[in-house]
Amino acid sequence: MVKGVVFDMDGTLVDNMDFHHQAWINFLAGYNIHITEEEFQEKNIGIITEIVPKFFDQKLSKEEIISLGKEKEAVYRNLYRDHIQGLSGLENFLQALQKAEINIALATAADKDNIDFTLDALGIRKYFTAITGSEEVTYGKPHPDVYLKSAAKLQLPPGLCVAFEDTPSGIKSAQAAGMGVIGLATTHTRQELLDFSLLTIIENYESQDLIGLLKTAK
Repeated sequence: MVKGVVFDMDGTLVDNMDFHHQAWINFLAGYNIHITEEEFQEKNIGIITEIVPKFFDQKLSKEEIISLGKEKEAVYRNLYRDHIQGLSGLENFLQALQKAEINIALATAADKDNIDFTLDALGIRKYFTAITGSEEVTYGKPHPDVYLKSAAKLQLPPGLCVAFEDTPSGIKSAQAAGMGVIGLATTHTRQELLDFSLLTIIENYESQDLIGLLKTAK
């Protein structure tokens, strides 16, 4: 039986990726940077300190990268603040996991400010035993770093954990760490997620008997 569940955050706890996308467009426009959708999708992979330098021609110092990243995320929070809500059934599912004595962790590319913003706005911080964000990893997804750290914090082998993910890079990250993955058809369509070997695909946390699935997952 699964002993731990590890959630991604953006696109998994909240369906917010359109707001992140618009925040990037607004942020980059402020620096007179205009990109195609294809270029954006190609570069928007990893943690914020990996992504920011891809959009700027000049070489940036570590301090400049961090500052620009924080600026972009502030744009995002201002855009999303009045719209934030958890995916349907999320808190009921978190309560059911707790009742089933399944430990819960968060493994996200987001920074601490965005983690605090999301967990506190939804009022769900109390359910998470472990939280790992971008400041704690050297490499973002699809590298397995964030999921390996999450399993270690739960004091569980990755093979006894299941991850909830919505993107190809996140799915690859969790699977590379040795976890089974349940896909969320939020950022990508169900059809797109069929390309990956997933335990199941859901639209929200009311879609299936997830506790039953976790109890029988291997």
